[in-house]
Amino acid sequence: MASRRDLKKKINQFILANVIDECIYLEEQNPELVHQCDKIIDEAVEFYNVMMTKINHAKSKADFREIHEKFEASANKFVDALNQINA
Repeated sequence: MASRRDLKKKINQFILANVIDECIYLEEQNPELVHQCDKIIDEAVEFYNVMMTKINHAKSKADFREIHEKFEASANKFVDALNQINA
């Protein structure tokens, strides 16, 4: 199981480098997508804040397993949302 620090890095990298950067790129390429991208960015930031709070309060391996599973499911959701507006 990943350590607390590794899990935080993984979520940080995904949200900041992948989701938000992709949204900014899409907004620059097509200004009509601003509202859709802003919605995804807002959801990503909210997700990031919730996940960091959960990680900071996690005590057991089961807590970290649950956080990791939720992250994987949400990561797929964000990728699907980006693919949908990018199509």
